[in-house]
Amino acid sequence: MKKKFILGASILALAIPTFVFANSDIRLWVKGKIVNSDVAPYISEDRTMVPIRVISENLGKVVTWNNDDKKVIIKDEKGNEFSLVINEKFMEDLSSNVYRKIELDAPAVIKDDRTFVPIRAIAEAFGERVDWDNDKRVVVIGEAYESKKIKNDVKEKSEDPLGLDYLYKKDMAG
Repeated sequence: MKKKFILGASILALAIPTFVFANSDIRLWVKGKIVNSDVAPYISEDRTMVPIRVISENLGKVVTWNNDDKKVIIKDEKGNEFSLVINEKFMEDLSSNVYRKIELDAPAVIKDDRTFVPIRAIAEAFGERVDWDNDKRVVVIGEAYESKKIKNDVKEKSEDPLGLDYLYKKDMAG
């Protein structure tokens, strides 16, 4: 009987998911302002991956998608042009007469119907400075970063993951 209880308690303990409620959202600061994205950036292979359209358009670039080749092309008004192919670990510089491949630390990928790219590679390809504020989990592109304007948002748990929050509220109410 005691062994069954210990086994049951062990299985229950393993079945309960572990949650981290620390500030885990990655934020983007581009040229003096926070940039909001409808799809959250994430970290893969120690690289911050962002939706390409969000970062490119906030840097003043034009993005086009070639569905047949699964290729993204990014251009600016100065004539700079780069292309990336999904799942390839390089991007091509199309803006010069010299064929040049730039190796990427992480490939462009499609996740949640959006194309994600390593933010550093894209920003630096267009000559932007990239930094990381580890304390506030902010990718900084360009100048004029003011860490004081970034709030340390700590997510609060609004509901018990097991659906038992009503017991706590009932107990607290007397």
